[in-house]
Amino acid sequence: MSGGRPWPRFFARQIDYVLFGMVFGVIHSIVVTDFLDLPWPLLSPLMTFAWIPLEAVLLSQLGTTPGKWAFSLRVVGASGGTLSLQDAFGRSLRVWVQGMALGLPVILLIANWLGYMQLTTHGVTTWDRRTRSTTQQAPLVGARVLIGVALIAVSVTLIAWGLGSGP
Repeated sequence: MSGGRPWPRFFARQIDYVLFGMVFGVIHSIVVTDFLDLPWPLLSPLMTFAWIPLEAVLLSQLGTTPGKWAFSLRVVGASGGTLSLQDAFGRSLRVWVQGMALGLPVILLIANWLGYMQLTTHGVTTWDRRTRSTTQQAPLVGARVLIGVALIAVSVTLIAWGLGSGP
């Protein structure tokens, strides 16, 4: 198992954000008020921040998330087991700040590139090093990857459809 492959990690995170974004979007549409009626560039950081506690629980209990599962990824602590809830929360928070630049459009592209460079150059990201965690990857399972690709395709279609429906 190797954790130095950035693309499976990137696409796994996108799947997690898409799945959570769908749930977040439904909840947002139900409880939206004028105060919460934010444009997407502001809603995106809020949604990615809201994902942190759920990701932490999933990583501490299962060692994976739906997106990571699709790409046969597992996050483990120094002992080889799942992270504690505190370490998983710290890791998720660091990913949001350092790897996703708080979910801020455009800036997150720079943060993603820096994370890519860290991972390909040093074999580890800042957030994994700080929490003494490792992202392991087992051999990819075709059916899982197909599920992940389908989720991304559906989400891109839904986003494009939503953008095209405009006011």
